[in-house]
Amino acid sequence: DPANDTIYGIEQESNAVVLLRDDLVRKKISFEKWQPTGLALDPDGALWVSDGENDRIVKLDEDGAVVQEVGTPGSGLGRLDGPSDIVINRD
Repeated sequence: DPANDTIYGIEQESNAVVLLRDDLVRKKISFEKWQPTGLALDPDGALWVSDGENDRIVKLDEDGAVVQEVGTPGSGLGRLDGPSDIVINRD
């Protein structure tokens, strides 16, 4: 995130989303049962995470709390089955 000089990453060993600034961990977001598989920032700077464990996409607030959840588990049209990444179109 160039606006905040922040790098977002996934720490696979602990299934955590990590926010780095100035080469230091500024925040580590983890939940008991989830598997972050991809990250994206929307045009407003909000962080979205694909969660392969729970077949969903979540939007997190500044404190790391889930404020919006998208997706229904399954393999049919419009359903998510282990999403492995996320991309947000600026449009």
